[in-house]
Amino acid sequence: MLAVIVAAQIAVPTIAALQPPPTRLGWQMYSGVGDLPSISLTRADGSGLGVSLHDVIAKGRPELDWNTYLPPYLCAQHPDATGGTLSYDTSEFEFRC
Repeated sequence: MLAVIVAAQIAVPTIAALQPPPTRLGWQMYSGVGDLPSISLTRADGSGLGVSLHDVIAKGRPELDWNTYLPPYLCAQHPDATGGTLSYDTSEFEFRC
């Protein structure tokens, strides 16, 4: 009996680790952070405006579409910004304010 319990404690996390990344309403929905962007904003004169992701969000949510929700918020918080870029590991998303 003890061997079965120990085997289950090893097998369940191992199987979970081999599953695809967290998905909306999936078993691992909040177990990983996912791909979060870095932020760069630009002023009308072309100068950069430093913004840290940690200053904007409290906790990264992998199921959110950052390209939809983050640009309107950033533009509202930084009225002098004319646009910006959300940079991910493999891509970039540019937006205008």
